[in-house]
Amino acid sequence: MDKYKRYASKSKSSKNDIECDNSKVIERTYDKYKRETVGRGAKGEQGPQGKMGPQGPRGEKGEQGLQGKIGPQGPRGEKGEQGPEGKVGPQGPRGEKGEQGPEGKIGPQGPRGEKGEQGPEGKIGPQGPRGEKGEQGPEGKIGPQGPRGEKGEQGSEGKMGPQGPRGEKGEQGLQGKIGPQGPRGEKGEQGPEGKIGPQGPRGEKGEQGPEGKVGPQGPRGEKGEQGPEGKIGPQGPRGEKGEQGPEGKIGPQGPKGEKGEQGPEGKIGLQGPRGEKGEQGHEGKIGPQGPRGEKGNSTVQNNAYLVQSESVSISPTSRFVFNSSFINGTDISVKNDGMTVVLSPNATYYIKYTVTGNSYNTYIVGLRVNEALIKGSLAYCEEGIKNSISNGAIYTTGNCEEELDLYNFSNRNIKTIPNSVNMQIIRIN
Repeated sequence: MDKYKRYASKSKSSKNDIECDNSKVIERTYDKYKRETVGRGAKGEQGPQGKMGPQGPRGEKGEQGLQGKIGPQGPRGEKGEQGPEGKVGPQGPRGEKGEQGPEGKIGPQGPRGEKGEQGPEGKIGPQGPRGEKGEQGPEGKIGPQGPRGEKGEQGSEGKMGPQGPRGEKGEQGLQGKIGPQGPRGEKGEQGPEGKIGPQGPRGEKGEQGPEGKVGPQGPRGEKGEQGPEGKIGPQGPRGEKGEQGPEGKIGPQGPKGEKGEQGPEGKIGLQGPRGEKGEQGHEGKIGPQGPRGEKGNSTVQNNAYLVQSESVSISPTSRFVFNSSFINGTDISVKNDGMTVVLSPNATYYIKYTVTGNSYNTYIVGLRVNEALIKGSLAYCEEGIKNSISNGAIYTTGNCEEELDLYNFSNRNIKTIPNSVNMQIIRIN
């Protein structure tokens, strides 16, 4: 839809804005023609030209008259060819720093330059904030067992379990001789745990047993205090280039470097969107009046007034439908259930349209002939500002009949208000 905006007449809410410059120029052209032609009798023959009298003395210069109002802006002409590039002017004073623009895409990596000499080692900067905990990496190989630490303090004694029921006491028998030790019986059930006795003397350190399986990783302890910074070791050999990591956050802007040499001037970018209308400039002086053009021979021969009398939703990229029409003459007709107007060959027509939607949405409307846009006929309704637009054009047909329609160039539906979409057509030649 943006490709049509440069042809559109932008609607504004201010009472001083010109809603459709092209339309007003067309209306004045037609009104002037109508005043000069309608109701006037046939032109008589040109009489003989009289002799020119002597030039009278030049009068004194009168006072400066009041400055006239600025006339309406004419239609925007087609874009001319790109002129030759001018010389670069002197650099102006540096403006204030603007806001940081959005980060552009990373360009392709240039060729790797030769390795420069090792610069002096800079001071180590302050430690940055601790990043978020990353995902658990794969478990590394178990390292060699470190030296055994000093024995910690004796923990507190656990609670004693409940004592089982005591059996009845039997009579004391005579103590017999100790017999030979019998075979070792099967291991009985684990008896209740007794009280922890006093710790015996520490035995000699036995041989290193086989390394047991690594238990599950315990919870991460609190971060200890930052130890003293060690000396920086010698720089190792440069490893191979790894894959490009994800783009990091933009750091604070560093100090501004020295100004580099002026690069070659880039190509002119695409035309940006049309900015808001600026304040009215000072009124300029009125130029000298141009010569009067030759008188034409236009006469009003045919006219039509087409109306969309119902509320209709016009789909994106589709034609408006006119279900009510008043047509005078034979050089204008309607077909395709009111979607197409047929214009006669070798004729000039004045065409004007008005479209009013029932919501303040953005949409673009324009005139087409044989499915091709009539340049200068687009009108643009900006969202939230105004819901009614109008524009027009003067069009001359070729040697064959041509088909005219009013077209929705936007990518959204236009919900219309009854009797608020119309098109006026007048043949002027």
